[in-house]
Amino acid sequence: MIDGMPRKSHFSSPRTILLSILTLFLLYFSYYLLASFINEFFLSAGYFKGTHNDFLAFYSTGQLTAYGDIASVYNEQALTAIQRGIVPHPVSALGYMPFLNPPFVALLLAPLGLLAVNDARLVWMIVNAALMIGIAWYFTLGIASKWQRGIIIGLIATTYPVFQNLIQGQLSIIITGLVIAAMYCAEKGKLFTAGLFLTCLTIKPQLAVFVGLGLLLFRQWRVIKGMVVGTAALLLVTLPFTGVSLYTEYIHFSSGVAAGHVSGAGTVGETTWEGNMKYMYSLPGLAVSLFGQRNVASTNAFYFGIGALLIMAYLWVARRTSPSFRSNQGRIMLATGLAIILLINPHAYSQDAILLLAIPAVILPIWRDQRQTIIVFLAAMTLQYVDQMTGLHLTTLALLGFVCGGLFVVRSGKYIATTQDKVPYESRNQGTKKGSSPHLAH
Repeated sequence: MIDGMPRKSHFSSPRTILLSILTLFLLYFSYYLLASFINEFFLSAGYFKGTHNDFLAFYSTGQLTAYGDIASVYNEQALTAIQRGIVPHPVSALGYMPFLNPPFVALLLAPLGLLAVNDARLVWMIVNAALMIGIAWYFTLGIASKWQRGIIIGLIATTYPVFQNLIQGQLSIIITGLVIAAMYCAEKGKLFTAGLFLTCLTIKPQLAVFVGLGLLLFRQWRVIKGMVVGTAALLLVTLPFTGVSLYTEYIHFSSGVAAGHVSGAGTVGETTWEGNMKYMYSLPGLAVSLFGQRNVASTNAFYFGIGALLIMAYLWVARRTSPSFRSNQGRIMLATGLAIILLINPHAYSQDAILLLAIPAVILPIWRDQRQTIIVFLAAMTLQYVDQMTGLHLTTLALLGFVCGGLFVVRSGKYIATTQDKVPYESRNQGTKKGSSPHLAH
């Protein structure tokens, strides 16, 4: 800069202006969601409003388990009887909220069944909100300013997917927290422990299958060992309470749910699970928006065709660069792989969009300005609200763009500085031995 010339204000740069606008928008949107949550959760009579009825499935399952009738957690009549005592009218496309998770989850929900429904929902909300604040705290470790960190923690904890999780009483915040813990362990080189944490994916078995296949493809044997040991321990501990027959019933039930996803989910004929697939943020939702839920052949061809193309493109690029924490290219490949798994997830509604936080958990250390990265990512997550209001599937398109862009950057061989050069904070890597790099083994 030439002496005597006026300095260009940092605050006048287009990037800073855009970041300020996005922050103000997110603050307003967080206020709106928080006010909506308080109004519905605490001020509305009966606590349940509109389509926010998922907690009915968890509470009725917990009550059946707590009072010695765990064998009925997949029984329509048993669940309906409890739910009608709470909400006197039919809910969901089936008329009741089915329990879609494995039997061991019923045991985890049993303590809720001992409480009155409104008390149980409040306790469950507090547990999940506390965990979400912990996740937000982890994401902001590299932000030095306390007030900026506090604002961003608040923004992360009040995104639309978090709102949906808390108001629905879903399980996705718990899964997200454990997945991020698994990534932290993998980055530190504790691969077996990472696998133990990934056992949480069995709560949503389709995710466990996709992640397990990915680990097998890239021969992550220590992580796989941890997942297998964790799953086996979970089964051994819970089998005395559930019995083998309940797991057999669950396999039969879940196969019916899977069949429902590829046969119109109740629009063509009666299925085990029925619902509006248009509002899923994954490829099935986009396919239904394009072709209609009744056009089963077209939606399935689109889903399996695009899914196969994404996987083949990923494996082609992965021949040169495997997913890992060793380099920024490896991090981008890992984040891209996670994005593909979320895209092909056949049961991905707005409350599950919280799982998108697994992506910045991998790539956040690449950027120097973490505040900017988090704000932009949170702005992208608000697309879920727009999608729910309009059915535009901007989240799906953004994920597809991220996958294509990530694969292009890695394949093009453009220089990306080493992670160590770019990491703006060392707190997550303290304790790493000199000369070693925490990464997933190739």
